[in-house]
Amino acid sequence: MNFRTIRIFTLLSLMFIPAVSFAAQAENKTTVKADTPEQLETDYRATWQFIGDRYYDESKLGDWSAWQHRFDGKLHDRNDLYQALKTMTASINDPWTGYYSPADIEAKKAPDAGHVSAGFWILLDKSGAPYVELCEQGKPAYRSVIRAGDTIVSVNGTAVAGMTAERVQDLLAGPVGQSLTVEYGDGANHNVSTIVLSEPEEVQSQARMLSDGVLYAKLAAFNRDDIDAFEQAIDKALAKQKEPRGMILDLRGNPGGFVKGAQYVASMFIEKGVLFTYQSRDGITVTRETMSITEAPFASDSPADSRASLLRRVPLVILIDHTTRSAAETVTVALKENGRARVIGEQSYGKSIAYDNFPQDFGGGLELTIANISSPNGYSWQGKGLTPDVVVARPRVMGTADLQLDAAVANLR
Repeated sequence: MNFRTIRIFTLLSLMFIPAVSFAAQAENKTTVKADTPEQLETDYRATWQFIGDRYYDESKLGDWSAWQHRFDGKLHDRNDLYQALKTMTASINDPWTGYYSPADIEAKKAPDAGHVSAGFWILLDKSGAPYVELCEQGKPAYRSVIRAGDTIVSVNGTAVAGMTAERVQDLLAGPVGQSLTVEYGDGANHNVSTIVLSEPEEVQSQARMLSDGVLYAKLAAFNRDDIDAFEQAIDKALAKQKEPRGMILDLRGNPGGFVKGAQYVASMFIEKGVLFTYQSRDGITVTRETMSITEAPFASDSPADSRASLLRRVPLVILIDHTTRSAAETVTVALKENGRARVIGEQSYGKSIAYDNFPQDFGGGLELTIANISSPNGYSWQGKGLTPDVVVARPRVMGTADLQLDAAVANLR
């Protein structure tokens, strides 16, 4: 099972709660129990029941009852239990749902020193061929000529046909400085690209005034630190020019974050309106909560009223690409459907579900998809993404010009 970056993307009762790592939660919650077959089966069925009650879409569980007693008489120690839970959760075929054993969590906490990933997310298509789902911003994959949707043919001369997605991702990683020769397909053509592995670049929130009076602001992620930095950067930029003629909100590469963070940021740019709907379930009870703007969307010490008035009226363009996902998509579609912003760039990633992490008393933890988010008009972009108003593809061979940014500036003229 792939370890994706773990972010708690759930509906929180407070504006922000400091994120506690999944590993720390699971480690602190583990208690000692007698590992009798009866206890192991009790733990298994309790997890089965919890998933059946809380998984966001009951129809996607299939014949969930068939799993209740699937491992009766087969659980003799905790490793048996851990493997049973992995098998059960894998049957859902949801990349955001799975069980992680204590060993899995330890491996995530202590990766090999100097061992880095190129930043490709790999999936298998219907024929079993590996293809690129996403190229992470800040990593060599994003700077390469390879794009989402391309197939991977070989890595350093090793053909990947028949391999699992996890095995291909392993080949696309290694020590810092190592060169990878990647043969890839972009349709009918096969090409070769050399990628040099390096430490990830830190993507930071920033803002600046462009030469033609447009305010440019990039939000790195939807967590408290990045949003605070985003606000502070906007304050500094506006100190140089009080009345920009337009604004560009750059959400390219933004991986998302807190649901409340999405509500908070969207509220910076719109005075009223529905932002999104959050649907979850607990057993037979399905809850739909409509989220509107927050009352006070600014947290810095500068005069909030004048800044709120400016950001809510200035012409706005949002930049997205295939790495824009989760909370970043929530903000994009909320502002677009409320008529507040135009969207430029590429089709976004397509993640409208929310998941949470649940440490288990017997060790390890459960990652579970618990909700679906839909747009003000009821659109769910899960697996589909958002289509820009103006499509501008990022060229495979990158020059010094940012064509998507240039298009956004031109749209504000």
